[in-house]
Amino acid sequence: LIRTRHFPDELQGAVVIGGVYDNTLQLHRLGFTDGAWRSRHDINLIPTRNKAFRPCDVRLGPDGAVYFADWYNLIVGHYQASYRHPDRDLVHGRIWRVVRKDRPLVQPADLAGATLPALFEQMDSPERWAQYQAKRLLFGRDSQEVTAALDAWVARLEPGAARDEYRRLQALAVYEAHEAPRPVLLQSLLRSP
Repeated sequence: LIRTRHFPDELQGAVVIGGVYDNTLQLHRLGFTDGAWRSRHDINLIPTRNKAFRPCDVRLGPDGAVYFADWYNLIVGHYQASYRHPDRDLVHGRIWRVVRKDRPLVQPADLAGATLPALFEQMDSPERWAQYQAKRLLFGRDSQEVTAALDAWVARLEPGAARDEYRRLQALAVYEAHEAPRPVLLQSLLRSP
């Protein structure tokens, strides 16, 4: 899911998918119609005729670039050929990085050793990587310490303000990770526009 300042506004919310079977790296647009999310294949970011090209894991990096693992194997699964088939490559694979040449990369957030308030501030970062990593670090910290500091942080947020509503939602996920339910916060968010 593209959510980084490295890519232009028109690509925000698009999804990059590895086409393992058709040997492409694809860009899809998401839309919500008739009560369901739909994906529309927009373009192939990387088309190739190389049948060993197998982009299988796509992530945003700390610099805002798209990184993906290329399995680089002629054989896709186990049902087409034996595990001992000579064409099954067990040693090769590649990591690729896709960047916009006309845009600067993002300065990665410094999260190592960050304070709890600094991690809370990253929960609504425009950079998906920073947001994900901040929450991951919060999930791993001491529950009593995190929930006490989070209670104080949430108390300073303004219910109804768009940015703060999103922050309160992110806080709810951290409470959930620490098995510390906050029913009043949940009820408030269920009524949020």
